[in-house]
Amino acid sequence: MNLRHLLSLTLLLVWGTSFAQTGKIEGKVTGSADEPLAWLEVGIEGTYYGAYTDDNGQYFIEGIEPGTYTVKVADMVSGTTTSQENVVVTAGQTTTVDLKLVETVETDQVDFAIEWEPDPVTEEAALEEKMNNDNVVEEQSSEEMKSKGASKASDAVKSISGVSIVNGKYAYIRGLSDRYSKTLLNGSEVPGMDPNRNAVALDIFPSSYISNITVVKTYTPDLPADYSGGLIDIHTQEYPDSLTIKLSLGATYNSQSSFNNNFRTFNTNPGQGGGESSVGNGMDWTVLGFNNSSQNLPTEAVNKVQDGTYPGFGFGSTQEEMVSLSKSFNKVMVPTTGLSGMDHKLNFTIGNKIALTPDSVAEQKVYGYFFGVNYRRSFSHFEDGERNIYTLNGNIDDKSELNLAQYNNLSTSKDNVLLGAYWNNVLQLNTRNRIGLNLIHNQTGSTTASYAEGQKDTELDWQMRTTLIDYTQRSLSSAQLYGKHEHYIGQDSANIGKKLEIDWIQSATLASQYQPDTRVWRDAFQETDSTRYYEVRPSAFGTPTRFSREMNEWNADSKINFSLPFTFGPDSAQKTLTMKAGLSNTMKSREYSELRFDYSIASGSYNGNDIEGSISDENMNPTSSSENPNVFIQNNTAPGNTYSATQRVTAGYLMGSYNLTPRLDFVGGARVENTDIFVESADPTKDKGDLAQTDVMPSANFIYSIWKDKAVRSKLDTNDFDYRNMKLRMSYNMTLARPTFRELAPFAADDFFLKATIVGNPNLEITKIHNLDLRWELYPRAGEIISVSAFYKHFFNPIEVRYAAKAQNREFTWENSDEAQLYGVEFEYRKKLDFITPALKNFKIGTNITLSQSLIELSPEELEKIQSIDPYREDTRSMFGQSPYLINAIAEYKNDSLGLNMNFTYNIFGERLAIVNIDGTPNIYEQPYGDLNFNLMKKFGERISVSFRAKNILNPTIKSVYKFQGDAAAYEKFEDTEYIFSSNKRGRRFSLSFGYTF
Repeated sequence: MNLRHLLSLTLLLVWGTSFAQTGKIEGKVTGSADEPLAWLEVGIEGTYYGAYTDDNGQYFIEGIEPGTYTVKVADMVSGTTTSQENVVVTAGQTTTVDLKLVETVETDQVDFAIEWEPDPVTEEAALEEKMNNDNVVEEQSSEEMKSKGASKASDAVKSISGVSIVNGKYAYIRGLSDRYSKTLLNGSEVPGMDPNRNAVALDIFPSSYISNITVVKTYTPDLPADYSGGLIDIHTQEYPDSLTIKLSLGATYNSQSSFNNNFRTFNTNPGQGGGESSVGNGMDWTVLGFNNSSQNLPTEAVNKVQDGTYPGFGFGSTQEEMVSLSKSFNKVMVPTTGLSGMDHKLNFTIGNKIALTPDSVAEQKVYGYFFGVNYRRSFSHFEDGERNIYTLNGNIDDKSELNLAQYNNLSTSKDNVLLGAYWNNVLQLNTRNRIGLNLIHNQTGSTTASYAEGQKDTELDWQMRTTLIDYTQRSLSSAQLYGKHEHYIGQDSANIGKKLEIDWIQSATLASQYQPDTRVWRDAFQETDSTRYYEVRPSAFGTPTRFSREMNEWNADSKINFSLPFTFGPDSAQKTLTMKAGLSNTMKSREYSELRFDYSIASGSYNGNDIEGSISDENMNPTSSSENPNVFIQNNTAPGNTYSATQRVTAGYLMGSYNLTPRLDFVGGARVENTDIFVESADPTKDKGDLAQTDVMPSANFIYSIWKDKAVRSKLDTNDFDYRNMKLRMSYNMTLARPTFRELAPFAADDFFLKATIVGNPNLEITKIHNLDLRWELYPRAGEIISVSAFYKHFFNPIEVRYAAKAQNREFTWENSDEAQLYGVEFEYRKKLDFITPALKNFKIGTNITLSQSLIELSPEELEKIQSIDPYREDTRSMFGQSPYLINAIAEYKNDSLGLNMNFTYNIFGERLAIVNIDGTPNIYEQPYGDLNFNLMKKFGERISVSFRAKNILNPTIKSVYKFQGDAAAYEKFEDTEYIFSSNKRGRRFSLSFGYTF
């Protein structure tokens, strides 16, 4: 029996489980002034039964076996507790128990567990979840996302300790690049949408659908093992307790992009040029995140490339066919300028919980749903940006500055659209069985237009010009069928029994990225008497080109987990061993294709002020002298750049949680993962990427609880610490990092940032990482935390971009290094300020700081080439993307009685390696910049809310620079000059949004 059959059989057994008749307890918890108390734990002593109170103080505990119990409620913050004894539960009946808290000074630990716990939507609940987790985790609740103005997942996670966001969407955790992070959606795998990255783009998940985000920094065997920096798990909303309808609208003014007459864009619709691809009418679908048909390459040209019949140089019918095909391409090649608008967004959600059976029925069935639609359109623009290339020509001892090989003044505009829909359906068969279906589709479209002018040191008589127009469409469609089940084994009148928990998920996801026709025009000009003369010079400045790329990746993920506790020993020293086991099977399949077409202009010179006129149909005719087209479009597609790939990871694990002593818990076990990756190019002469192996990943976590005897519970109006919420964690585990499909794909492709050719390596090996973590944490009161962490990671066979020493041109590839190391510390602090004076009870401050350092050895070939120019270069460097420090801070005022919340947030990262140079020129490092934001939210009654945000208040310059690393005296003469590789600004953003709850 294979794994697939075993999973199917197990799910059938789960569906066939039947459960006994039970009763229900409900009621309301109030304070001394009869005010309802929300988010308190209500439980039945000696059992697993329990619930949280809602915003109205109401609680509901279902699925209770008939009997007599004690119902207890305790406020872990204020130290108040009360209980009611001799509560009789009858099968098929509802018993009402209202509770009023009576203040006490001391209280024992509450002896019950919550059966169906709500999602941690508040900051306090998220911290409690963090405190009770077996792993080192960080939580971001939906409440925190709203208060910080996070409109998408990428905005939310960047304030989490140890996390930074690159390019607005990729998470770097603990200073490691996205290679070593992983993203799950409700615990299930989701594919990325970038063919060249391992990570999932977080900007595609709107925060309005998110209940909370968990960042796991250590590893236990019940999680996938292919991460080291951290695992991001995005949990989506389930359903509210009653019918809730929300509508929100917002607009944002950007100081650089809003109402800018120089905003660059393009329009390939009819009237902008002839050709097959511009035929037809209709709306502009890009405003909804879909490309227009006019943006596609001509169908006939694409078909002829794919079947190998696209004509080459020739005469007669071949010549005429090339002219005809060249005319079929859309003529729009350069951006235009016009007036831009403001950013705007719309969000609509509706949810409800519907009882499917009357209250008198013991095993009540409930259907809950949450549906949402989200639309967001944003603009960005910068002018006077820089893109420069510097070189170190000759031995460093003979040079006093870097040589400016090429510079560009750049202007770029982007128009980004996100359209998403989310629908979650949950059927609760009874209090111990629920199944759900989660459907998500997110669609993004990004229009990019840029214009650059500059010069090369080898062509000083000419000024070069480059224009770019691009539309990139990304989408993610996901369907998740999941279930959670509980069953008590061996129950009798004296023993509730062992609770077997089963949860499973089956998900199917399609991710795609499509660039229908990216168009780049490269030429040069000279000025004489204020007149410009243009010429296409391919050998000096490159060839005008257009290309299309498409990737579709399918992902199927099946998981099932079992958990069962065992108790043994005398009542006075009883111990619990909770065993957990599970199976998973993840399949990925990718299809990637790439097309490229280059322009050839026989005469070279032309009227460059009318580029589209120079490639008009009239100019695509034979000349009388050569009988060749004066202007034509040549197929330059490399068949090897199209590939297909599959990956299958089958896994199983066994782990246990055991209280070694009353204060010391152990959580550990092992996971076995079998990896099978296959990548095949469309060019049969290329090598195939084939990787198959089985790995065992052990894990051991120790959690030591520290407290004082007769500790006093903290109160909201005192500064007493609850030392029973102090813990010390220590863990060792082994994880891995797999090469991506693109890294294994054996073809060569140009890379814009490296200004070089990148070649895949089918011989890459899996990276193994040994991880050590130590963490001390204290939760003084609700919403407060103090923690200090230290971590160490040792990488074997890490994958890095390397210079291909034997290549004739500037060529890079991916290779396994021997070893690398990363070590660091983290500090987190969140504190209410009422310890200074009660007048500051609504104020809170918080910060988290990560300091880290990495070392990786250079290959002998790379080091030899570098030291031939720079003999002082060390044989180690930092890992790609690793930041030496990350700092986040927040100062917040929150007054629930006024419905007012406002805060300042700030984050900054240390310089990180962005591009590796191998010719002796110093590497390129992205420089630190501070991001300061202000957020204000005000509620008017229960229905209306208004928010004001000021983002990127400092508007710093975002830049990357060439920088020597080391203290050699030879480097000092370069320190007075800043050698900028790239720089630009984003603009300040001021937004106003309005929300209404029906």
